[in-house]
Parts: sequence; structure tokens; C-alpha cells
Amino acid sequence: MKKIRLFVAAAVVVSILAGCGGESKGMDWDGGQEADYSPWLSGNSTTSDGGYGGYYIANEAPAAGMTDEMWETEALPDWNTEEYNALEEPNFKSVKNSPISTFSADVDTASYTNLRRMIEDNYSIEDIPAGAVRIEELLNYFKYDYNLPTGSEPFGVTTVIGDCPWNEDAKLLQIGLKTEEIDFSEAPPSNLVFLLDVSGSMDSADKLPLLQSAFTMLVDELTEKDRVSIVTYAGSDKVLLEGEKGSNKTEITEVINNLYASGSTNGSAGIETAYRLAEENFIEGGNNRIILATDGDLNVGTTSESALKELVTEKREAGIFLSVLGFGTGNLKDNKMETLADNGNGNYAYIDSRGEAKRVMVEEMGATLVTVAKDVKLQIEFNPAYIKGYRLIGYENRTLATEDFDDDTKDAGEIGAGHIVTALYEIVTTDSRQEIPETNLKYQEGTEGVENGEWATLKIRYKEPDEDESILKEYTITEDAYTAEPNEDFYFAAAVAEFGLLVRDSKYMGTSSFKNIESLLNKVDTKADDYKEEFAYLVKKLKRNSPRETGSSGYPIAPASAESAEKVECEWQDIKMGLTIPDGWEYAAEEYSDEAGRFGIRFAPENCSGWVGLYFYKTFGVCGTGLAEQDITFDNGLSGRMGIYDGGDIWSFIMFPKQSDSSGRFVVLADGAGDWLAEYGDEVLGIIGTAVLEDASIN
Repeated sequence: MKKIRLFVAAAVVVSILAGCGGESKGMDWDGGQEADYSPWLSGNSTTSDGGYGGYYIANEAPAAGMTDEMWETEALPDWNTEEYNALEEPNFKSVKNSPISTFSADVDTASYTNLRRMIEDNYSIEDIPAGAVRIEELLNYFKYDYNLPTGSEPFGVTTVIGDCPWNEDAKLLQIGLKTEEIDFSEAPPSNLVFLLDVSGSMDSADKLPLLQSAFTMLVDELTEKDRVSIVTYAGSDKVLLEGEKGSNKTEITEVINNLYASGSTNGSAGIETAYRLAEENFIEGGNNRIILATDGDLNVGTTSESALKELVTEKREAGIFLSVLGFGTGNLKDNKMETLADNGNGNYAYIDSRGEAKRVMVEEMGATLVTVAKDVKLQIEFNPAYIKGYRLIGYENRTLATEDFDDDTKDAGEIGAGHIVTALYEIVTTDSRQEIPETNLKYQEGTEGVENGEWATLKIRYKEPDEDESILKEYTITEDAYTAEPNEDFYFAAAVAEFGLLVRDSKYMGTSSFKNIESLLNKVDTKADDYKEEFAYLVKKLKRNSPRETGSSGYPIAPASAESAEKVECEWQDIKMGLTIPDGWEYAAEEYSDEAGRFGIRFAPENCSGWVGLYFYKTFGVCGTGLAEQDITFDNGLSGRMGIYDGGDIWSFIMFPKQSDSSGRFVVLADGAGDWLAEYGDEVLGIIGTAVLEDASIN
């Protein structure tokens, strides 16, 4: 995949001319500054029969006469060595054979922010590694209005059952855990060790400088009761600060801001030193935690996943938690960082921006740093009288054996103050037509269940932060939990899960599609939550980024494929053109005019001002500074040139044929459509892809 950026002049005079230098046709051009060209410069395809919409870029060379400063083609680095663990999706399980499902709680969010980074970098759905999409981490990034804890319990529990949006033969069970938020100033004192990667691989703007910004934000929140130590590691580890009071902010931030990156990465040596400092400054009853910040590229000392797991597993017995913050791209070792956090009794977040740094280090400081329950395990027992099959969505690397639930020596997830945990199950009721494979049991009896209105029982086992013996809680999930009209939390969680299934190309994605996801989001007031609103934006952006493959893949179908689409034709002399216009769009055919020098078909969504038009001009040319052009080719064989002016965030014209002479040609133009063209970009290109053009000058 290529990431393409255009840098063009800021001020430009644009003319559409009867030959460059002739009379201007007076079109209104849509455009803007500091554009994101990804919707128009990423691979899509079209069909000539009113099928899927889009186009693809045929070449990536700068237009003639453009300087390097005006055009930059930036390929994703060939040395990209990012690593992700493979995730094996579980099959549906028969309740009669396997009535119990057990897994560890997870509050990590790294997968979501890393996925956000990829989408913002114009990855298509094909470019995203399946192992990078951990659906539980997508779900747990967001806040939901779950029940709060009551009494002495560390978390409240919410259960809802609704219809599964992507599988009409299944229901969707939503389980939510929520802990009480705390004012960090009232939290127990913290003994924090900043373990900072300053190796050569951290020498980029999205790594060490962002790391420094993030930790400076955290330091601003500390008080005199807190203690800070700083360990850096590259080829070797160095102790730069030990047991400094949190109120001495100037001294701490000065050390952080003076860091520079160089050398190899001996992370294991740094981990050993960090644990030693944490033990030496240990605060009884306090929050004793190491915060490791790295890209995960450990290449000296202990480097394998298994060895790192063994190292932190041994160290966690001292009552010290290990949280991991991931930074950067190109050589991100997601697998190693997740392993360190999971086995170090901590959480794993990926920092892709200053905004995310503020979210993790300031807004959710309690959740990041203060553990309220450790080794949290969930176990669901389904009643075969009502449920014949189930499938846990996500948590693939968090599943536990049934017997692990009661074993207090088995490690599980930690939950912090203000954390929210969401788990979703696809459940198949006994009256569903979906078949669930099962094995006939010879010796076991009583597998029919009990008709008592209980669909399932949820058990939660956890430990207090300073205790070694677990506490058990049970919650019954009855048929009353089902509703045909669930709340916004349910619809949003379903949308996030369906998005994850779609991006991973899950074999259980069913009818998942961008359209279905957007339909679910329309049932949610996303504008009330900036992060949910951002998710809705990311769905649309990935939809624009992604190439068209097959209708069953769940990728967006351009509206020109709708059954109610209408074929519109017009002609002048021996020149003809035709478009397929979908239902819900207005159109008009323009007869040839000597004054305008053109004829054609214009179209727009209903109730939108301005038009996009496909026209034939007797003579047509373009000129002006800041013009960038690229060859484009539709699958129906039509090839042309796409032009963008002066930092516009949408294309300005598309010409067929692509040769640069000023003879008669077909041209697509936008006239006053700036309010809607970017939003409807895929649909517009889909309509253009249905074009039938007849003229001797067209290739």
C-alpha cells in the first residue's frame, strides 16, 4: 500500500478554458487547504454494469512541471517489521457438550488506537493485519452507561440480550462491568518507575517526542505523596532519577525532556532495573507500578516473547504492576508489549497522538494507574433448555480452561478505577434454525437443562489488589434480559463488534457491512461523546480507503447498483453518453449550448445544493498553479486524468480521454457541491463508473 501526500502552492488562480488561455467557463471549484487526499487517491474499483463504485490510481509520478516540494509520494517503509500475534477465532460451541465459557477480563485499548492510526494513515481494509484487530479492545475503548458498583463490590454488572445485527438466527448477549471512578488526588500514594525506551528505533516524531509529551502530562498530575524513578534503556540501562517526590515537577520533567534516542534495545536489562527500583521504593498499601514506554523492538538481551513472559511473571509476585505504553509505526512489536502487560498484572495502551496521551495519562489516570480488582475471571454457564449454542466475540488470547476459574494461582486481568469491561456473545436459542454441531454423549445424562426462565449464569471471580485469595460473585441472566428494542449502549457495542468482524474478514461476519454498521450508529447519539463520534468518522474513512472486491465481502456498494437505479442518456450530433442514477438522487440532462460549449448529465443527492456533472466539451483545458494530476482507470476500460487544485480535499475534475490536448473530451466537474461532495465521494465515483461514452476521440 502507498500513502500519498500532495503539497501544493497555497495561492492559485484557476481557469477552465476553451483551450488554456481562452474564455473561462466560470465553474465554481470545490476545495480547501491542508487536504486529506486519501478518499480520492486510494485504490477502489468500478464495474460498467451499474455495480460497485470507485476508481484506482494508475501511476504515482508527479505531474509534469511539479517540484518535489509540491508533490511527495511517501511509501510505507519496505522495512516495516510490525509484529502481531495470530488470533484464532473460536467456533460456535454446543451447550450440551460445552455449557461453560471461561475467560480473563481485559481492559487494554491498544488495538483500537493502533487501528485508528492505520485508518488515519490511509490503510485499506486489506492492509490491516488481522492480528492487530482484537475486538475486545475495540469495545473496551469506549464508555457505556452500565450499572455502578453497590456496597463493597468493586464493580457493577449489566446484562442485555438483543437481536444479533449480522446473524438473524442468533441473539447478542452484552455483559458489562463498570468500576467507580476516583479523584486521583485522593488515591493512595504512588511509587512509579518510568521505564523509557531511548534506543535508536525511538528516533522519530511519533515516538520519543510523543513519549516525552505524554510523561510530562502525567508528572503534572502528581503530588508530594508520590514517588518517581526514571530508568532508560538502549544498549544498556541507566538510572536517571530515583525516588523523587512527585511535587518536584521541574526536576522530573527536565530529565524527561533531555532524553535522546540512540543505540540498540536491551529492554530486559531495563526491566530488571525497574523492578529493583520499584522494590526499593515500595509503598505499603500504595500503587506500586512500572510504566514501560516503547515501540517493543527489543533486540538485545532477553528478546523472545516466551522469555519476556517468564521474566515479568516472576517479577509480578513482588506486588508491582507493569503497564505498557506503545509508540510509533514501522517496527511496532505489538505482540511483545501485550505479553509484557498481560503477564505483568498491568494494562496496555497505544499512544498515537497528544490527545490520546492526555486521555490515558490525565483523563483516565485512575484507570491507568490504580487497580481495584486483580485476576478478574468471568465464567458463563448456559442453560441448554433455552440456549443450544454460543460464541464469545474477541478475547481469543484471554480464554481459560474451565478448571482455571477456581484456581487462584492462575493469572487473569486487572481492572482499574473507572474501567469498563464489555463482552459480547452470539447465542443461539433452541428455537433458532441455525444448526450447532454437537456430539452425542454415551454416559452423560440430564443435558436438556431446566426450564426455569434462566438462560445463563454469570460468575465473576476476583482478588482485592493486596490479597491472594479470590472472591466469587454470581449473577443470573433470565429471559427478561432480552429486549427487541435495546438501548444505545447495545447498538453502539454491536456496531463496534461488527466493525471488528468486518475488518478482520471474520468467517462469522455474516451480513456485516459498512452500511449495516452505519445503520447501527444512526441509532446512537454519537455527537454526545467525542470518542464515539470519532469512531463513526473512522468507519466512513475506512470505507473510503478500501478497494472494492465482491458484494459478499461487506465492502460498501455504490448506490448505482440499487435495483431502483435509472439509466439516463443524452446525445449531441454523433456523441452519446449515459449514466445509471440511483434512487434518492436528482438528475437533469443538459442539451448542448454554444455559450457553455457543452452538453451532459448532472446529478446530486436529493435536497442538496450544487451538482456534479458529466459533460462533453467541444474544447476543454485546464491551467493554474498548484495543479496536481493523476491517471485514473475504471474497470469498464475508461481511463482519464484526475485533477486537484491547491490543497483541495476533493478532486476538481476528471477528464476522458487522459491525453492533454484540447480537443473534444468528456469531463466530470463539481459545481457548488462543496457541502456534500466529500461525504458522498464513494457514491459519486460509483455513478461515474457506470458511464457509457460514445465518441471517436475516446480511447
